[in-house]
Amino acid sequence: MTGHTTDSIIAYADYLQSKHPDEVGFLTRQALREYAGRGQIFIECENNEPAAYLLFYDGRNGNRPRKHPTTTKIIQICTQWDARRIYHATKLVTRLLKRARNLGFESLKCWCAHDLDANLMWHTLGFTCDMQREGGRKRGRIHNHWHLNINDGRRTDPTVRTVNPVPAAAPTPTSTSPQPGFALIG
Repeated sequence: MTGHTTDSIIAYADYLQSKHPDEVGFLTRQALREYAGRGQIFIECENNEPAAYLLFYDGRNGNRPRKHPTTTKIIQICTQWDARRIYHATKLVTRLLKRARNLGFESLKCWCAHDLDANLMWHTLGFTCDMQREGGRKRGRIHNHWHLNINDGRRTDPTVRTVNPVPAAAPTPTSTSPQPGFALIG
């Protein structure tokens, strides 16, 4: 992240959100600034240029979520189409996993629209799809809930691939057209 200011990171995330509104949920610049102020945006670079970011919420500073106080929630992960998508995503998730584990969290969780290629990424990184919900009315999507236990003795390093079949409740994306490496999560 050397050389990248908070403002440039916010501008990058805002740019990618506006470029791909069907793949990434929208957050205002003010919301992005609040996450950045809490240190809850990670960025990966390629050739010293931003190539991916991960935005998360862990309720640090004594404000843990009441429903799941031991969970770090991934709000958005976004990798540029022309970047090495799974490589940067893996680095971001591994960085978040280490941080969450060091702070005593027990799991990482996120939501991802069922028709996005990002579902394969979550599966590949060792997450399990444990439920689905109806998405917003505008797009009429189903959202998959992805979950990774990080402090219970199971495999916790997403860089090591193990067999973790995608449950029947989590359909694999059927789109044949290329999509950016984005997930609608949050």
